[in-house]
Amino acid sequence: MSNRHSLRQRRVDDPEFLVDFVDDAQLARRLKKHPRTIYRWTLEPDGLPYLKLGMQRLYHLPTVDAWLISKIHNPNPRRTHSAKAGARRAEAEA
Repeated sequence: MSNRHSLRQRRVDDPEFLVDFVDDAQLARRLKKHPRTIYRWTLEPDGLPYLKLGMQRLYHLPTVDAWLISKIHNPNPRRTHSAKAGARRAEAEA
């Protein structure tokens, strides 16, 4: 949320306003993804945020980084013992 706050503090007529923004092609090259993938990410329910200026989509790099980090998910924890494994072991011992 601090990224949005810092954006609001900058004035649109400030020449540094769009410094942290890139277009579809630049973001695709940076992430080594096809531009169509970047577009599809924007269509997801909690999709990649962008700024639309005319026909151009611009992506704020710190916001993109935060969005990507929010997509990190941990795999299921390794199960050391399950009910099925215990039942199979009990059958094998019997």
